[in-house]
Amino acid sequence: MSLSRETQEMLQNTITKMATRYISAEESNVTDFHIRVNGDNGELTIFDDDDNTLARVHIKEWEGEHNEAVYEKELQNELAKMHQKGAFDSLNIVKPYSFVLTDEDGQSIVDLL
Repeated sequence: MSLSRETQEMLQNTITKMATRYISAEESNVTDFHIRVNGDNGELTIFDDDDNTLARVHIKEWEGEHNEAVYEKELQNELAKMHQKGAFDSLNIVKPYSFVLTDEDGQSIVDLL
């Protein structure tokens, strides 16, 4: 299942808005961004290392979708596009950093970027 162009843009805007928090003079202690998808309602939530919620977005196409491979593929595609455009170049966080898909218990499933 592919995300609509509108959903892709909404997802990218949400990630970009979250990332702008980390463009500052002071380095943040964040090393990873944890992405969790609720397959029941299609809600995607991004957390920092301390489990603080950084952003949320509703992905209509993922309502009732419980196949993590679907999330993985789509998120890897969107994050790779953003990375190639330099969307994360100005982040003032501990490097190397990563975007990680996690389950509902916060356990890592796969590194997305």
